[in-house]
Amino acid sequence: MSTPYDPPQSLVADLHEVPFSLSRWLRWFYLSFNGRISRRQFWLFLTTPAVVLTYALWLPLHYVEYVHFVSAETAGIVWILVRGAVSLFAISPLVKRWHDLNCSGWWVLLGSLPYAGILITLVANGLVRGTVGDNRFGKDPVDHPDQSEEAFKNSA
Repeated sequence: MSTPYDPPQSLVADLHEVPFSLSRWLRWFYLSFNGRISRRQFWLFLTTPAVVLTYALWLPLHYVEYVHFVSAETAGIVWILVRGAVSLFAISPLVKRWHDLNCSGWWVLLGSLPYAGILITLVANGLVRGTVGDNRFGKDPVDHPDQSEEAFKNSA
């Protein structure tokens, strides 16, 4: 029983007691090749931010080019660097999505083929239901949406 002389209890939660760590989940999602993700996670956390980020940076870049602050060549180089950075963070979630289809992560290279490879990758990863139940890459992401904890245990 507390008395008026006891120190006040902290209103801030101890971060070591929080069951979910956003930084750990983001590290797992964008930088780890372990585990599987569902179609919903693919669309929400990979495709949508990639499109929004790309065009949110594209508009100011073309405005700066339009008002002649930078040359067209410089704007093109910056655009290539932006697309490269966005693509770099897309590799890990794509590998996890191929894992959900019970395919090797090397299938990510299919997306490097012009037109047909991109279309096949988008259809397979965005529309096709993954393996029902567990497969060799982990648990079903529909039943177990947060696999980051297990992936970090397996990689340690």
